[in-house]
Amino acid sequence: MKHTLLLLMCAACSGVSSRDANTGDDLLSSSSSSDSQERADGVAGNAEQIMSQPEFEAFDVDDGSHTEESAVQSSVAVATEDNDSEVATEPEEESVPAVAIQLRAGENLGDVASWGGLKVEELAQRNGIRVNDTVFPGQTLFIPMADGVDEASILEAREQLLTHRLEMFVERRDGLLGVTTREVGTGESAWNIAKTEGNLPHWVLAAYNDDLNLNELRVGDTLIIPVMGDTITALIEAEEEPAQEHFELAGVH
Repeated sequence: MKHTLLLLMCAACSGVSSRDANTGDDLLSSSSSSDSQERADGVAGNAEQIMSQPEFEAFDVDDGSHTEESAVQSSVAVATEDNDSEVATEPEEESVPAVAIQLRAGENLGDVASWGGLKVEELAQRNGIRVNDTVFPGQTLFIPMADGVDEASILEAREQLLTHRLEMFVERRDGLLGVTTREVGTGESAWNIAKTEGNLPHWVLAAYNDDLNLNELRVGDTLIIPVMGDTITALIEAEEEPAQEHFELAGVH
């Protein structure tokens, strides 16, 4: 536009005719069109050169048709792809089946761990407790079954340990003479009965009455009481002591 005004002013000053001025405009217009065409051809050539390069990657121009939802989905897909390698490298934790055991009187964590071929620390961790935590009769513990250990082998190991302990106990108490029965009276507990009937440990009374829950005895329940050899010996000695004292007072030796 500036070129056109300049030519018109020159034409007015030099007396150039309007035809000459028009001729100048035509020349200028032709020159401007030629320049524009050259620039367009140059841009097109540059574009072809850029697209021919190996590192060039085509991309879509956002024309406003993409919604916010599609953008979110795209970002989620990219994040998922980035995390795939991390998830794949982490080993999946295997679920190991376990046997539920209710503790009996006299059993401890070491006993239970030995039935499953475990360390006490492993058993405690599996059950969410500490090694030095107190366990009690009736408490449920889970023994994982692994490395050839199954429910049958766990129960068998449990009974073998109980049998061995009873044998050792009976031997220390001068043998087992037999068993007797005893009904639970009002206000009595398994602990009191075990003490009065031969000074028995709670776990021994529980072993002979495994069909009863000794923590929930009721009046009229019948208990089986093992009679130990040293119990009878103590009773005989207790009966002989008054007679011996009587003879000593009478001067009989």
